[in-house]
This record gives sequence, structure tokens and C-alpha cells, in this order.
Amino acid sequence: MPTYNFQENLFALSQEKFDKNSALDEWIEICRERKTNICICGRKLTANSIYMFNIYNLKTICVGTGCHKKFEFLNKTKKDIYIDLIENIIIQGEYENINNLIEYSENIKLQVIKYFENKYKNRHNISITVLEKIKEEIIYLINTYKVDYLNDISNEVDKLLQDKLEEEREKIKRKQEDEQESEPEYYHNDNNCESCNIKLESLNSINIGYCILCYKNK
Repeated sequence: MPTYNFQENLFALSQEKFDKNSALDEWIEICRERKTNICICGRKLTANSIYMFNIYNLKTICVGTGCHKKFEFLNKTKKDIYIDLIENIIIQGEYENINNLIEYSENIKLQVIKYFENKYKNRHNISITVLEKIKEEIIYLINTYKVDYLNDISNEVDKLLQDKLEEEREKIKRKQEDEQESEPEYYHNDNNCESCNIKLESLNSINIGYCILCYKNK
């Protein structure tokens, strides 16, 4: 019968194989979403999936809110007391054995990639601001924690962002051209107005032969 198996599975996918706190300290949260999943302890998650990345061996796992507390308490004072306390609490729920942990980790990695893809794919009206925020989030994870499997996503977002910026530049250009076409063209003219005989000085004539006032009254 499948049972709670957090520590054994954690050691199997961590670089540290003996000290629990050191193993926990290898993992950082990179994102979370609401979806069904399998926690590293074997518990079937019905809603909250929190994705953790190992900064040393670059593996990825998923945890629920209960197991996530084990990582959170590392940053608190009296952390050993808290860890020992929650280690003995087995969260009620349905469990299943994770028979192949490497395959499990690879599958969770693909879910992380899909999570970021869903932020921008098939969203035709996505704004430049939103794309910039997505890119900033991904670049931070790549540069800070070496989550290099997000590189392709980063390139896709960057290309989409550049396309959006180019579209925006084209819109501005077309708007400026339309505004220029709707405005009367001014000419340099040193002759007299054919209607009122006023001297046409530089830039004061709207059409050759007439001053601005006379042209508007034509």
C-alpha cells in the first residue's frame, strides 16, 4: 500500500544523501499553480502544486503546501524544532508510490516549462508590459539559479516581445503618416498673395500663391 515517503524520495533526488536539513537547503521554489499533481512524498495533490528546483543537480520536484513547510522552516530560528515537529505529521490523503524518481523529476520539469508557456501562448492580445514581466521572471530564474531548461522559453518570449514592439512602432509610424496627410502642407514663399497682395514670407503660406487666411477662405 502506498505511504508517505518524503525523506527517502528527497534524498534520492538531492545531492546530499544523509543530512536532512542540508538536503532541504538545496531546493528553491521557482513557481506554483493550481492543478492536480504528485508531491515528492507520494501524496496526490488536488489543487496546489509548488515547483522546487535543486540549485546543485538541477532537478525539479513538486510539493504540496504541507511538505512545502519543511523548506520554509529552514529560514526560521529554532528551525530544528519545527522540522522535527512537522516531520512526524503525515498529511492525510491518498498516496501513490513514485517508482521512478528520475522520470518523475523530468515530468515535473516539463510541467514547469508548460506553466511558463501557458503565460503567453495562444494569448493574441497579450500586452508588451505582460511579456516584459514574464521575460524578467524567466531571466531571473536562469541567471540566479541556472534553471537553464527555460532558455528556449526565454528566446520565444523575447522574439514575441520584439515582434510586438515592431508592431507598435509600425502603428506609430502609420499614425504619424496619416496625421501628416490630413494637415495642409506649408511652403516657403517670398511672393505676394494673389488674393490680398500681402507679402508671403517664409512658412506663412499654405499653398503657393496664397497666404494662410486667404487659402482657408477660398
